[in-house]
Amino acid sequence: MNDLADDRDDAAFRARLAPLASEVLPPPPAPLVQRKRWNIMVPAGIAVAVAVLGFAWLQSKWPWSEMPRAAIHAAPPAPDPSAEMVRLLMQRGDAAFAVGDIIAARLMYERAAGLGSANAATAAGKTYDMEFLLNAGARGIRADPAAAAAWYRRAAALGDPEAKTRLAGQKP
Repeated sequence: MNDLADDRDDAAFRARLAPLASEVLPPPPAPLVQRKRWNIMVPAGIAVAVAVLGFAWLQSKWPWSEMPRAAIHAAPPAPDPSAEMVRLLMQRGDAAFAVGDIIAARLMYERAAGLGSANAATAAGKTYDMEFLLNAGARGIRADPAAAAAWYRRAAALGDPEAKTRLAGQKP
């Protein structure tokens, strides 16, 4: 009960002091409703300005800002194929052919031929050549004389003498 009496005394004291305080103290702040709009707008405006300036700075510092547009969209140059990769593809193709997997061997040979190997182009042609497939005992694979001739021509252009003799033996 003592607290209630203290609160009343405190309120009475403030009421007597209010006229004197207005002369000494600054005016109270504006109501929160009027300040609320500025509390939201000012920080948002600052945040947008910082974001725009940061983006402009980032664009000026990254290496793509100095590259011409064509260089950005161009594909990087492919590395030169190595003889080791061709050797590995031929080795895997020969292993697949040895176990009778003509399709896998064909894929390996074609990949090696794409890297510029004349021997691989000849081997790829053999996987399409009917005579070679019959002599190898391959079953369940269809021969394609046109594809065989195309691979033999490519191998002959790359300089493989075996491809030239096989191409001469092909029926048109």
